[in-house]
Amino acid sequence: MIKKTKNEQAYQGIKKLVISGGFTPDTQWSLRSLADKFGMSVAPVTEAVRRLEQEGLLLVKPQQGITVRQLSLKEIQEYTIIREGLEIQAVRLLSMKSSEKDAEGFRDMVRYLDRLVAENQFDDAAYQDFLLHRELVKKTKIHLLLEQFERISAILFLTTGGWNGPDFSEAADLENDNHEQLIEIIFKGDPDRAEKAMRHHINSIASKIVNWRN
Repeated sequence: MIKKTKNEQAYQGIKKLVISGGFTPDTQWSLRSLADKFGMSVAPVTEAVRRLEQEGLLLVKPQQGITVRQLSLKEIQEYTIIREGLEIQAVRLLSMKSSEKDAEGFRDMVRYLDRLVAENQFDDAAYQDFLLHRELVKKTKIHLLLEQFERISAILFLTTGGWNGPDFSEAADLENDNHEQLIEIIFKGDPDRAEKAMRHHINSIASKIVNWRN
């Protein structure tokens, strides 16, 4: 197993913090506070923040600190359309070529997510949700598909405010039931049904976000 560099550890750690709701519009971090949180020097944190700012997740305001970017409703809708296209292509491919071993791996991820929800660990559940969807795309072994997913998915996931967001924490059990159903459908070998299930899953989340923002 390749050991991650300090820069990569900082990047992944801050990204997880963003997705799981550790950043809010009212919470601002400094490079020093982030470095202290992750137990490392400021240098790798600075590089990680620069990357995440370029990716559109963070905003760095001189003399004010580091906070998350806030998407407009129009941007949420546009990013959702792109995400839907990417994940639909992924599940169509998976439904045609994946094995029972692959399916069991995703069931394990859903069971772990279910355990996090049962223990009210909503911050970790939010990140596990992201990893589950990322793995669906990664499993296609199409690098460009994964690259595009990485570019836009974290931005959409941060708009939920983590699973501690007002709509998500109340419906976490139902949301994970949806994941279980989604995985079972994807691995039934019917691309059209897999596409329909993923489209419904993504649009149901988008509707929650829009209702929350309104």
